Amino acid sequence: MSEEVDHSRRRLLTAATVGTGVIGVAFAAIPFLASWKPSARAKALGAPVEVDASKLEAGQMLKVVWRGQAVFVVRRVKGAVDQLGGHDDMLADPKSASTNWAATMTCLRIPSPSIPCSRII
Repeated sequence: MSEEVDHSRRRLLTAATVGTGVIGVAFAAIPFLASWKPSARAKALGAPVEVDASKLEAGQMLKVVWRGQAVFVVRRVKGAVDQLGGHDDMLADPKSASTNWAATMTCLRIPSPSIPCSRII
């Protein structure tokens, strides 16, 4: 008894099986990949804070809350910068040669050096 194999039907069934598998994987992968996105709460906690510090006059300080912690933005006068000798480890950018106001901003690590210092410009 000799039976002929219908190759066209075999290809059709293989393609249908593969197609169904691909669709099933896509339906399973979409929610899985969507769970990797940060939630709205996590985005809000780590969102950047924009501050217009251009209106600060020399000697003024601006307090900004970022991630629940206070960040102080200070525009210092040249005399105050000159008095900071020996405190380079507490300055965000101690060796800056720039003369613009942003170079004179300092973020002091308060209350402890273990808290990361963030500069908001």
